[in-house]
Amino acid sequence: MNTNKRLLEAKETDQELQEFIKRAEAIQHPFKNGFYANFAKHLTEAAEPEMGELRGQTVGDAVGAGANMQVAATLEIFNAVIRGFTRYMDGSFVKKYTTESVVFKVPLLEYQELVDDISAGELPHTEKKIDYAVVDLSNPESEKGGKVSWTRSLLEDVTFDVQAEMLEGLGHAIAKKIMGKLIYTLLNTTAGNMPSGAVIAISNPIVWSEFLAVVGAVDIGIATGADPDTGAVTYKTYGPADYCLVSSDVYWQLLNIIQMTNVLYEGSTDPVNKGVIKLALGCTILKQSLLPPNTIIAVNSQKAIAMVTRRTLKIEPVLFPVWNEYGFIGTVRFGVTNLFEQAIQMGQTP
Repeated sequence: MNTNKRLLEAKETDQELQEFIKRAEAIQHPFKNGFYANFAKHLTEAAEPEMGELRGQTVGDAVGAGANMQVAATLEIFNAVIRGFTRYMDGSFVKKYTTESVVFKVPLLEYQELVDDISAGELPHTEKKIDYAVVDLSNPESEKGGKVSWTRSLLEDVTFDVQAEMLEGLGHAIAKKIMGKLIYTLLNTTAGNMPSGAVIAISNPIVWSEFLAVVGAVDIGIATGADPDTGAVTYKTYGPADYCLVSSDVYWQLLNIIQMTNVLYEGSTDPVNKGVIKLALGCTILKQSLLPPNTIIAVNSQKAIAMVTRRTLKIEPVLFPVWNEYGFIGTVRFGVTNLFEQAIQMGQTP
C-alpha cells in the first residue's frame, strides 16, 4: 500500500482495495454489514468535514457501490489504518527500496580520489567504488504484523467511531514496530566507525556547542591522511547531516537554546504539533520518542540507513466464527541495514 495515500486520493480501482473487497465478500465477513450501516449514517453528519458531500463525494461517485456503499466505506477502512500509520511513521531520514526478491543488495557507492601524476605512462585507477549491503528477507523475522478483533456481540453493538479508532490503532502499532527497528539499527552503529571515532558525550541539559559537535561531525568526516600536494590533512565525508533525531527530553532542551529558537520565528506550528524543526544548521530535527533519554543522532539520509520493503502495509479481513473472533490483520515484510556507518554520529549523556 502506498503509505502516502489519503482518503481523497484513493480510488475504487486501486489493486489493494479491490483485493480487500474481494476477500471480505468471499468469506462473508459480518463486520462489513455493521460498518456500512454506521458509515451511511456518518455520511449525513454535516459536522464531519472529511465525509460525504462536504468533501465532494457521494455514494454515486463510487462505481458499483450500490446501496451498501461498499467502496466508499472500504476506502474509509483503509484510511483509518493509514492515518494511524502515517501519523507515527516519519521515515524521511531513511533511504527506501522496494523489491520482489527475497535477497536484495543495497548499493554502496563511493568516489575514489586517486588522480595523481602520470608515472612511466601509467595512470592510477580511480574508478567509483561499488559495493553492496545484503538484506535477507527470507527469515521469518522479516514479516511483522498485528490484528484487531471483535466478538459477535461487539459487532452487533459497536459504533462507527470505535471501529475506526481500533483500525487506526492497528496502523499506529505497525508503524511503531517499523520505527523501532530503524532506531535499533542506528543505535547499534559501531562507535569506532562514527565520524568522530566515538559517541560524543553531551550534557544534561545539552548545550549548543555539543549539538554543533554532533551535527558537524557528519559533515567534517574522517581523516584520511595528508594531501600529496598541499600536505594538509584531508577528510572523507559522507555528510552533511540533513536529519537529526533527538529524544523527547533533548528536543525540549533544544527549544531552550536561543540559537535554536531563532529558526522558529517563521511562525510554524510544526515544532510543537509534529516535533519537527526545519533547517537548523541545514538539517531537519525530528523528535523521536523511541530513542533512549539524552540521545541525539545526526545522519545523512542518503548514506546512513536503508529499509528494503517486500510487502508494504497490507490489510486483510479475518473470520473465525468457531472462536467468536472477527476482525482485521495488518502485515508488512521488510529489512533494515546500515549503509555507511561514517554517515551516522551519535551523542549521548554518559
